[in-house]
Amino acid sequence: MYFKESNNFLTKENISFIKETILNDNFPYYRASDCTVGDKISFLYHCLLKRPEERQNKEDINSNYYLSCLELVESFFKKTKIKHKEILRMSVNFTFNNGVEKCPTHQDHNYPHKQLIIYLNDADPLSKTVMLDKKNKPWKEITPEKYKGICFGNLNHYHFYPKSGERIILITTFR
Repeated sequence: MYFKESNNFLTKENISFIKETILNDNFPYYRASDCTVGDKISFLYHCLLKRPEERQNKEDINSNYYLSCLELVESFFKKTKIKHKEILRMSVNFTFNNGVEKCPTHQDHNYPHKQLIIYLNDADPLSKTVMLDKKNKPWKEITPEKYKGICFGNLNHYHFYPKSGERIILITTFR
C-alpha cells in the first residue's frame, strides 16, 4: 500500500509561516457541524481550496492563505519526489477534546486520490491517525509530531481526538 513520510522537508520560511500565521491566535477558523457526512461531530477548519464538486470553476481558491500553504505541500512533494496532476482540496483542520473518542472511518473522496497530512503542532500523542487495510484492519498508526508529513492513498482512515490541547493539521488531497 502507498505510504510516504518525512520529518525534514519544510524550509525556514515554511516554518515561519506556520508559527507566525497558522498558529497565531488571529488565524480564522470556521465551525463545521460534521467531521464526515452526517456524523454531527463539530470541528474547526479553514478551507483553502474547496472540493472540485463545490467550486464555481477549476481555479476557485477559497483563502488568501492558499498559496503559502501550497508551498508547504510542494516542499513535501519535492522532498519525497511525488508528482501530482491536480490539488483536489486543501484545509487547515483544528480538532480538540469534544467528548468524542475518534472520528468515523472514512475516505476523503469517493474517487481515486491521495492525501497528505502535515502536522502543524505537537498534539496529544494519543490523537493518532489510523489507516486501515483492505479488510478494514489497522494498517498504520501515525503519532502526530510537529512538522511531520504523511502521504497515503485513498484508504479508509480515522483519527483520535486529543484528550488535551489541540491537533492542527494541513490536509491536502490530490491526484
